[in-house]
Amino acid sequence: MNSLSDKNERELLICFKEGDEKSFDLLYRKYRASLYNSIYKMVKMEDQSADLLQDLFIKLWQKRSEIDPELSFKAYVYRIAQNMVYDFFRSAARDKKLESRLISAAALVPEYTPIDDALERKDAKTLIADLLSRLPAQCRQVYIYCKIEGKGYEETANLLGISKATVNNHITKANKLLRSFMEESDYFSVMFILAIELWSKK
Repeated sequence: MNSLSDKNERELLICFKEGDEKSFDLLYRKYRASLYNSIYKMVKMEDQSADLLQDLFIKLWQKRSEIDPELSFKAYVYRIAQNMVYDFFRSAARDKKLESRLISAAALVPEYTPIDDALERKDAKTLIADLLSRLPAQCRQVYIYCKIEGKGYEETANLLGISKATVNNHITKANKLLRSFMEESDYFSVMFILAIELWSKK
């Protein structure tokens, strides 16, 4: 007889639906990393992403009787995660403290720029372009080179004929200004659009 770990996903789901904890654990181990990464890509806060992931699997256990082993479990679990991300941003829009944390996280995480995720979304692209247009000229160019085009500080410094320290100062200034601009704008409507874009690719 095959061990539980050798069962295919359909068999695992049948066992899980009947309340088998080992099957649940195997499914958790299979999907937790990719789900966490997708949630974190939007939320940009480790604690909130981990909480959402935990809540997701609690919900899965509670609603296990509703699972159809004949349908795609991946699509099912990502749809639940999608709805949880939507709800999270709706709550953030009403919670000023959480809103401030999200804006800070988005503006200060070096490798993250919402522009990259929004290039094919005209509505989001328009708002982001407006935010960038409000930066001082050289500050904007440094931000575009480093954050959008992915150039290093040294390469950017050489292109613009400035020092790496000046590049760093421009990035710091841009982050502060963009955070201020986002607080004044419909920032969370953009994040909601980006969430739709992210999950639609699953």
